[in-house]
Amino acid sequence: MFNDVEIKSLSLGGSKLSGTLDKVLEPKGAVLFSHNASGNKEDPIIVTLHDHFYHQYKFTALRYNFYYVSKIDFREVKFEDLIMDLDSAYSLLLDNAPVKNVFLVGKSIGGVVSLEYLIQNNLRSPVIILGFYEPAITNYITEERLRELKSPVLVLQGENDEYIKAFDVRTVLERNHLNFKLTELKGGAHNLASNDENIRKSEDILNEIIQSITDFVGEFSS
Repeated sequence: MFNDVEIKSLSLGGSKLSGTLDKVLEPKGAVLFSHNASGNKEDPIIVTLHDHFYHQYKFTALRYNFYYVSKIDFREVKFEDLIMDLDSAYSLLLDNAPVKNVFLVGKSIGGVVSLEYLIQNNLRSPVIILGFYEPAITNYITEERLRELKSPVLVLQGENDEYIKAFDVRTVLERNHLNFKLTELKGGAHNLASNDENIRKSEDILNEIIQSITDFVGEFSS
């Protein structure tokens, strides 16, 4: 069941977020998607994964826009407001899917917001990171706080990521003793699309992403 929804957030003292909710009548779980800094909820990878969780895993799925989309430049955004947006979206998701099996999926900065939210609220929900954005980890969370994360983590990292290589992501996660799985996507950039379609198609990368997520979800949905 498809719905466009309005989400009331406390960001900027009160914001209205645009969301897309696909609701399963008897869900096996729920999933919340947070987009990257320059994107929105219609990011092609997020839309594809949203549909996959809904149709294949029978999860109620929600994706949403952070408050600043189409309003202000991301450089003017406060990280605390993004946390408020995610909190409001998370609450709406649980109102529509009162389940214990909840996944967070975040692309780039959306992944950083997801990690911080889990740490702040002492949650153990599995989290999937679509492009580990190390600069924001350093600026907004710090590795000291990252060690407090109790959630299992799946990181999908492009081989040619412009910000941090998969090897260095592994080093960060191991150094902070996280429970994680890491998939290095051959030919992938930070946005997880192909750097060169002649070498590897973006469609092939997406198929690998879906397979890695399917394996990860299967571990926590039995």
